[in-house]
Parts: sequence; structure tokens; C-alpha cells
Amino acid sequence: MDKELAQLHDLAREMLLDIQAQYEAKLLPPGFGKSDKKRLDKAISNLDFNPEAYGDIMEDVMSGNKGPKELMKKIRNVETKVMKAFELLNEDTIHHLVQQRTGGDFSKQVSGDVVRGAIKRLEDRFDLKFSQATGPKGVIRGDTALSNYAHKSDLTQKGAELASGIGKNPDPSTTAHRLGTTGYSRTLTSAETADEDALVKALESRIAPQLEDVKVGIATDQPRVEAVRKAAPGLERAYMPDNTSTEIAGMQKIARGLPKDIQINTYKNLVPNFSNGAVKLGARGLGGLLPFVGVGFDVVDAKSKTERALETGDPLDKTQAVIANITAATSPIPEPISQGINFVGGAVNFVIDAVRSPSNPVTEEDLQFSTL
Repeated sequence: MDKELAQLHDLAREMLLDIQAQYEAKLLPPGFGKSDKKRLDKAISNLDFNPEAYGDIMEDVMSGNKGPKELMKKIRNVETKVMKAFELLNEDTIHHLVQQRTGGDFSKQVSGDVVRGAIKRLEDRFDLKFSQATGPKGVIRGDTALSNYAHKSDLTQKGAELASGIGKNPDPSTTAHRLGTTGYSRTLTSAETADEDALVKALESRIAPQLEDVKVGIATDQPRVEAVRKAAPGLERAYMPDNTSTEIAGMQKIARGLPKDIQINTYKNLVPNFSNGAVKLGARGLGGLLPFVGVGFDVVDAKSKTERALETGDPLDKTQAVIANITAATSPIPEPISQGINFVGGAVNFVIDAVRSPSNPVTEEDLQFSTL
């Protein structure tokens, strides 16, 4: 990094760190609001993880004497623009291979030259650029635009994913944030920031596992990705690691123009055998008990047998409940039971909800149900 850029970096980070110190002293910096604290912290991290990427912004702010609030906003705008550019669908969640807050508030403990030296070594070590860098050697790529289901286990899904009814991922270990975020964003200790070598070692230990985490999220998202690629001509290269923003912009028009039901169905591929939000029997339970299924059971019988199984925990009652629900879920529903399959879905959902009660002695495995 040339001397002029290094000087700009020192001035810019000092400006932002001064505002951060005011917040930590319980003072509200002039021109800032209470909600700006998180934005400020992230701006400092982004700036230190890739000073070169913000050269023009730093020069513009410093030469125009625009102040720390404007610097923070401009750094934030870079993130917003990058994320929008790499979202194929509006509801995509952009995942950074390396979290923006990795190492927490380590910046306040080290000088600019130590940060720059450490980051350069980490770039060489991982063959990556950090912060908001994009493309094959950046931390944001075409294949890191994930479904919320593959990104993390929470209820922040939106749009077609929300409409699909798949809900949140029940198994956090299959997400890109399988270990959460707090561990990686914990502020480094004084020993971990004692010098450049210590900083490199500390950040390396947090970057390396994140590069493995993202592989998990990408693998989980593959069924949806494959469905999108097959949804229409022109989407064959959707969610590829070497996508450019220009290529994605062209595919956005196609993907976002897909009929809503097609978009919704791509998300249903994330949950094996999911169909219209219905709950049916999995192959394991059905295969073992199908020979015993009679034709005289109906939905009401299934529900009553389930209630008895849950109440008594008796093995025979459990077996009868399974058989009754197999029949209810697979047999045609005669009139006058209107609502047909919807009523069956409600009955089977009743079973699953009851089975998942932590205090109940009858387990989901006992009844051999799975959500489709």
C-alpha cells in the first residue's frame, strides 16, 4: 500500500475510532443517533479489513472535510450496493465468507500500520480480499447469495421463501452460520493484538473455520439452486462462484420475472418431500406398516387413536395410531367430509405437534412421521 493511502487510512480510522470511544463513554456523538453505534462498528471493521477498497471514499471525505458521519454512511453504502448487486432474487440473503465483524472491536487496540500489515498477510494466506470484496477471490460471490433456510436458523425469511411455508431450518448445523456469529465477532484480547504476528494468528484462527462454514450453507442450498437453474433459459449459471455483477444483473430480470408459484416451489426443494405445507408419512414408516393398513379407518379414527397413544404411551396404541394415520393420509377422503386433503393435513399436523411436546413419552420416531 502506498504512503498516501496509508495516511488516509490512519486519518479515517482515527476519525471513526474517536466516535466509537464517545459511544463507549456513554456520550452521544454530535450528529449521530443511538442506532448508529452498530453501523459505526461495522464501518470500522470494513475499513480495516480492506483499506484499499475505500481509498476514493476516504479521499473524498477528507478533502471535503465531510466528517465521520458521512464517512460511515459512505462505507455503509458500499455494503448496500454490493449486496443488492449480488442478490439474484429479492429474498436472497447475502452471506460473507468472512463476517464483517470478525475479531470484534480489535481496531481500537492496534495501530493502522499493524492492521495493514496483518491484513496483507491474511490476504496472501487465504488468497482473498475481505470486507465487501466480490468475485472468486472476494468474500461475496454468486454462490453466497443463500436462502434464509441455508443461511441461518431463524425466522427472518421473506417473499417467496416465506410464502413457501418451509419455515426456519430446524438444524442450525446445516447452515452457513452453523456455529453462530458471536464466537467469531468476540473482541480480540490484548494478547491477541499485542503485535502484528499475534493479530495475524488470532484472525487466522477465526477466518479459517468460517471458510468451512460457508461450504455447509452452500451444500444445504443446492436443491433450491438447481431448481432455479432449471426454471427458465438464462438461469443455467445462477449462483455460481465466478458470477460477475453484470451477469447477475442480467439473470435478475429473468429470475424475478418467474411466476410466483415457480419461485415458491424452488424453496420447497430445501425440505425433502415437502408438498404444499402438508405433513405426510415418510418412506421408513410407511414401508414397515403398509401391509397392515386397512380401509376402514378415517381421519377421526386417526386422531382419536393418536390421542390415546399420546395419553398412554402403550406400544400397541402407538402402532394403531401409526396405521390409522397412514390410512388417513393415503386414502381418498369420502364425502361428506369436505375440505378433503386439507382436513387430513390438519389431522396429521395434530399428530406431529403433539409428538414434539418435550414432556410427551411418545416420540416422533415412535410414530414414524416426517414433514414433507
